[in-house]
Formats: sequence, C-alpha cells, structure tokens
Amino acid sequence: IRQTVRFTTWDSNIQLSLAFIVNSLLLIMGVAVFKTGAVQDSSFFGLYDALNNTSMLSNPVLIAVAKSGVLSTLFAVALLASGQNSTITGTLTGQVIMEGFIHMRMPLWARRLVTRIISVIPVIACVAMTSG
Repeated sequence: IRQTVRFTTWDSNIQLSLAFIVNSLLLIMGVAVFKTGAVQDSSFFGLYDALNNTSMLSNPVLIAVAKSGVLSTLFAVALLASGQNSTITGTLTGQVIMEGFIHMRMPLWARRLVTRIISVIPVIACVAMTSG
C-alpha cells in the first residue's frame, strides 16, 4: 500500500506541475498580447487573431515568433491538451468514485463514452447557439 501511495503521489505531483506550467504560459501569453491595449476583442478568437496578426503586437520577440505562424497553433494545441487533461482526470475520478464508494461496476468503454458525451454537450450547445 505504501508503494502505491508513493507512486500515486508522484503521478499527481507531475500532472499538477505540468498543468501549472501550461496554465502559466497561457496567462503570460495573454498578458503579453493584451498589455498594450492594441487588441480590443478579448474573446478566444480575438486572441487567436492577435497571435496571427503581427501588427497588433508590441513586443519584438512576440512579433518575431508570430511571423513564423507558430504562436496561434501552439495556443490552440495547449488549450486542446488542457481540455483533454481535464477530461481524463474527470474520467479517472469517476472511476474511483463509482468503483470505490458506490460499488458500481461499468465497462471502461461505457464509462469513457458517458464521460466524453457529458463533457461535449455544453460545447455542442455553445456552437449551436453562436453559429446563427
């Protein structure tokens, strides 16, 4: 049991550290782009467009990197990875609760399917409401 607790602690610490780094980088990127006030649209698409359009940026390092076109792609990949990490964490948490506390046995594929469907429903609703 001690070895399992030790490995679980290491696993949790590594995952939380990686999530902290990704979230910090996203915040730093947002501050670097929006600090000058040149970007008026503070939505996700506004930030994505700002990272594609070098004339809206004031930092010379960001301008040099943005000209290569990788900033917007890295931003999108980081958000996708963050979302996947959240979904996986929710799935594993659900498994522990269902099996350990509720004693409800369910096939892994069914649990993952239910968790993914529940996490995708709000996204589909938002897309349906905004895509006039």
